[in-house]
Amino acid sequence: LRKMDVFNAKNGSILFVRAVDKESSSSTLFLGLGEVSDVTEEKLRVSGGNVWAKLNAEKVKALEVHVDSFFETKGFKSESSHARL
Repeated sequence: LRKMDVFNAKNGSILFVRAVDKESSSSTLFLGLGEVSDVTEEKLRVSGGNVWAKLNAEKVKALEVHVDSFFETKGFKSESSHARL
């Protein structure tokens, strides 16, 4: 997506790709958080609100969130753990 200049992953950027196959309900939302070293819990909180607004606008009724990669990323500044989520 970066090569096609569709999504740049800068903090605050959101790209929602609706599933085009009528038999599939798997749409995808990409969330840009910027540089790993600049991510804070406050930026995640704000991003969460932006994601919520986008999902409501797209009338999404169910979602699945993959957060494991956040805790495995080197340089991520957070005291959060899987238990606190």
